[in-house]
Parts: sequence; structure tokens; C-alpha cells
Amino acid sequence: MIIVISILGYLLSSAISANSRESEIIKNVTQGYEFNIFNWERENFFDKWISYINPFDNHKKIKSSEQLIQYLSLVEKINLNENLYSKLFTEKLDLDYKIKKGKIDINIAKIKTNEINTEIEQLVEKINKDKVIKNEKKIHAEQFLEENISSAIQSEQVNIFDNIFYVPVDLSLEKTPKLLVISPRDKIFRQEDKLLNSNISLEAINNMELTLLEENNLSAIVVPTGGVSTYPSIVSEGDLLYILQTAAHEWLHNYLALFPLGRSYFTSTDMQSINETICDIFGNEVGIIAYEKIMDRKIDNEINQTKKINKEFNFDKFMKETRLVVEKLLSEGKILESESFMDERRMILSSNGYDIRKINQAYFAFYGTYGGNPESSNNYYDNLIQIRKRYKNLGDMIHDIKYSDNIEKIYSLLE
Repeated sequence: MIIVISILGYLLSSAISANSRESEIIKNVTQGYEFNIFNWERENFFDKWISYINPFDNHKKIKSSEQLIQYLSLVEKINLNENLYSKLFTEKLDLDYKIKKGKIDINIAKIKTNEINTEIEQLVEKINKDKVIKNEKKIHAEQFLEENISSAIQSEQVNIFDNIFYVPVDLSLEKTPKLLVISPRDKIFRQEDKLLNSNISLEAINNMELTLLEENNLSAIVVPTGGVSTYPSIVSEGDLLYILQTAAHEWLHNYLALFPLGRSYFTSTDMQSINETICDIFGNEVGIIAYEKIMDRKIDNEINQTKKINKEFNFDKFMKETRLVVEKLLSEGKILESESFMDERRMILSSNGYDIRKINQAYFAFYGTYGGNPESSNNYYDNLIQIRKRYKNLGDMIHDIKYSDNIEKIYSLLE
């Protein structure tokens, strides 16, 4: 418990430090949309522990992969119905607009409106019923996932724990906060960022980004987050492998907070990228181990590749080329040309099945933090993979690297 309190103390002190460093520009533009980590911890920290010691909860626990898949299928069903609700609601607003402008026969409009209203009512009823079932099962799904991730972390392939430090895996499946990321326009640099509420509207997001661009000459983007290393970690709902890998990634952030590597996160953008890349490598490996244990089969490389994309289109190569061209244009002072180029590339991506809302300097500043991403321009991922190959056991690598608080110490492991 002392270890958990230490992690929580570090997370909250980091949040206080981040608030104190926050610029007035960020404070003004995000007012009313901020994600409050203190309130979230107060509301969520003890929930799982209470459930674990509640003897009356035992019969509700998820004890098999089949039960977990049923839960995840229910979550997917709710998400699909919520998307359909948004589509119907938009259609209704469009009809209202056409009625006001006299662009549609009033009788036809009334019939269509009534049909949409009926569909919406039925859909809302379904969504609400399914959410009741989901909320009853959520904490037990989380516990099942936590147990399997813990088992993977303690497996022979990983075995990260020694006799002193044990950090329980604790996660909350929910809509994760969004993140506002800011970069100068004349270079790609993660200048500042701030967590925002998950329910912020697209209109508010666009206004925020536009204000920072037009009034402050800053490149800004609000991006979704897959997870946040609060305690418990916030993990977005998705397919099973994604959840396991994201949860393991966020868990390692919490574990590393006890050591020099994790505490160096905010000292520079380089150490930020190193931390994220190590957590990616760890999360990917541990997630696969946990997945194969739950599903009792080896992972399929084509798993969850259901999105209709052009298989001949090389996304990674395309994005690497895009970043290189953008950096060249910016180095020549051609800011407007680089921004036009990024928008053109976004449209090409869309035509090949990759729908990205916005690509700008802040986009590359954020996604480039993760060394394994094609948007990155550093070589941290390749070097860390070389370090990983020197260890038979993933936990041994983490044990050696966690005491490094600068790049030189990390690269000494390559010597």
C-alpha cells in the first residue's frame, strides 16, 4: 500500500507542478474544459479495493474469456448505437433547418421527423438498458483484465518484480481525457499540453485550435488519448488486445514513477519520448502475453484489421516522408507552404481509408513523442529495440534501464 500511495503522491505532485508551469494562454483557452485529476482520483481510487473485499460481489465476477468477450461485445454495441444516435440527431437538425428555410415540403418533413423521433426514442431505450448491464459488469471486467495483466508481468518472459517493489495493476475502462497539444508554427516541438474532459464537443475543439492559431500564432491540436497513467490507469474501451497493451503501457508509467527514468519524464522532450517508447515496447509485449493466456491461442497478426483501407498504401512510409518534407519546409521558413502540404497529405490519407481530422505541427509534435510511430523523427525506438534484443527477459531490461535519468546512461546499455 505504501508503494501505491507513493505513486499517487508523485502523480498528484506532478499535476500540481504542471499547473504551476501552465501558460496564461493555455489557462484562458481551456477554461471550463479542463480534466481535473484530483477530483477523478477522489472518485475512483478506492472503488476497486472495496469491490475486492466485498464478499457479496464474488458471484458477479468474470471468470472466463467468453464472459469478457460478451462484455466487450456489449460495449461495442453501445458505441455503435451511440454513433447511430448522433447520425439520426444530425439528420433531425438538418430537417429542422430545411423547414425553417422552406427547402422541404412541410408534410414530408413532419413524416420524416416523426420517423426519426421514433427511431431515436427506441435507440435511447436500448442504449440505456445496455448501459445498466455494462455498469454492473464493468468493475468485474476490469478485475479480470488486471489479474491477467498481473500474471503476464510476473511470467517467466517478463518477471519484473523484485522483493521490494510490487505495484498492483489497477485500471478503469472509460472514455479517456482528450489532450490539447501546442507547438510553435515554425518548428515541430511539443511546447505545452493539457488534459481536457472527454466530452468536449468538436465545436469547442475547433474554436480552441483556431483561437490559438489566429490570436497566438501557435499550432494546436486536440487529440484522443488511449490511456492516462493516473492510478488506477484510465484506459479507453476497444478490442481486447488494444486494452491489454494500453493498460500494460500505462502500468509501466506508474511503476517507473518510483525510479529515476520515470521521474525524468518532464525534464526534456527527449526523456519524454524515451519513456513513452519504452512503455510502448513493454505494453506491446505484455499485452500479447496476456492476450494469448486469456484466449488460449497464439495471436493472429491480422487480428482486428477490419478497417477498409487500401492494403497497397504504405501508411508508415507516407507519414515518414510527410514529416521529412514538413521539417525541410519549416527549416526554410516556409510555414504556410508546410501547412498547405500537410493538409494535402491529410486528404490523400483520407482517400486511402485513413481519416485524420487534422495534421499540423502539433500533430507531429505529439505523435512523434512515441519513437515507434512513423510520425517520429528520432531513432530512440530502433536503439531501444537493440537494447531489448540483448536481454532474454523483458523484466531484466526494465530493471537495468529504470535507473537511467538521461539518454547517455540509456545508450551505455548498447556498449
